Amino acid sequence: MVALKPGCQFTVPPQADQDRETAGESARRLARYLGGSDQLQVQVMEKGITWNYTTVLNILALALTATLLVRFFRTGGRDMLSMMGGGPDDMADHSAG
Repeated sequence: MVALKPGCQFTVPPQADQDRETAGESARRLARYLGGSDQLQVQVMEKGITWNYTTVLNILALALTATLLVRFFRTGGRDMLSMMGGGPDDMADHSAG
């Protein structure tokens, strides 16, 4: 049984425990090689949805995108794009100048 913090414990299957120890030892060796400490500090984060400034910016960007798409279609943007259709070969009779 591994204790994460007071009151929060879970059991680890034997194979997973061996894999974890192998990964932990590798991390310790790498830390020692790079000149760091071999003491690992782990912080358990609670999972959940959080709202921060990037969430607000994402919502604002989606609202702006929706507004611009509505404006594009209401002002005939689709018809304009269909008139501009054609490939490079259709431009053979046009000259620049």
